[in-house]
Amino acid sequence: MNKIDVVILTKNSAKTLKYVLHGVFNAIPVNKLVIVDYNSIDETLRIAKLYDAKIIKGAPNIATARYQGVLEVETEWFCFIDSDIYIFPSWYKQLKKWKSLPRVAWLQGLTIEHSKILNSYAVSKTLRYAKYGCIALSNSLLKKDVVLKCRDWLDKKIHAGEDFLLYKTVKAEGYRVLIDTNALCLHLPDCFFHDIYALYRSGYSSRLRSKYPSIKYLGVSLILLKEGIIRVMLTKDPRVLFYFLIILASSYIAGYYKLIEKRVKHLMTNIDKKSKEMINQIVLRRHVRY
Repeated sequence: MNKIDVVILTKNSAKTLKYVLHGVFNAIPVNKLVIVDYNSIDETLRIAKLYDAKIIKGAPNIATARYQGVLEVETEWFCFIDSDIYIFPSWYKQLKKWKSLPRVAWLQGLTIEHSKILNSYAVSKTLRYAKYGCIALSNSLLKKDVVLKCRDWLDKKIHAGEDFLLYKTVKAEGYRVLIDTNALCLHLPDCFFHDIYALYRSGYSSRLRSKYPSIKYLGVSLILLKEGIIRVMLTKDPRVLFYFLIILASSYIAGYYKLIEKRVKHLMTNIDKKSKEMINQIVLRRHVRY
């Protein structure tokens, strides 16, 4: 079995990284583990060293940090695994089957979501992934040479949405993205809190790239409305729509307009920390064996 490199971005990821790395080495024939870390002050680096990882100091923005990681890759194909994604033992065996198809450069599996706060929202995410697909780098098998063509990642203002930028590059180069709808991994944090922080970063990143509001950014509320309606149709739970229109929309706006920036950043950091602390131990026991 051909070995491949694995790239993981970290920032104070100790609470989830031990599970992530266990999953990686249980499922993937790892050639080299590359950890791109941004100023972690917890046990992240100590855990990474236990797995003989090559640790490099990453850029503060996610796009450039990903590009830095790819530059360290030695194999033709490699994996991006997020520091909060636990991949199942079948992950690589399932995805590698599609590598030989013509013009394929990006493969990913279905991610299972969970939430103790609003389980119907988590279910709606998983169902939407399965029915409509979802472009994400959280668990991806990619061709190195194609990824390196995404020079947009070198823009230091990209703090979110780097997966969509790569998608545009892959399509422009004439390659395909395939999504395997088998359940191949678990998103460890509680997605109720995690997505609040994600929308905040998305809003912040959007404003950095455009000094003045553009039509597409002002239309985010309509996109969230559409998403909320789709999710309600999938789950039959109207609370999901309110989550989109009130909580997620407010989070995006707070990031875009930098509302009381220091206080909001502190709040969002705590929300992200909370999401990692609320790992569903029952779900983990089903899939993690030591």
